[in-house]
Amino acid sequence: MLTWLAWGLRQLERTTVLVARRHGEPVLYVVRADGRKVAVLAVEHGDQWFFVWGPETGVRAEPLPVTVQTIAKAAA
Repeated sequence: MLTWLAWGLRQLERTTVLVARRHGEPVLYVVRADGRKVAVLAVEHGDQWFFVWGPETGVRAEPLPVTVQTIAKAAA
């Protein structure tokens, strides 16, 4: 899921870094214009997937084009 998101953000010319640690969940960092990074997690809830970035900020993972636009704006 995070790889698809990273690829979609790349098409919008956004820089991303995918970190897959040996222990723990993978994290996609979206680099903002000022150099700060926004951490995005993929979370399964029931039979749906969500991308979450922040304590109360998230969006359904599908449809992916809409999700990519939403996260790109949030991490601007």
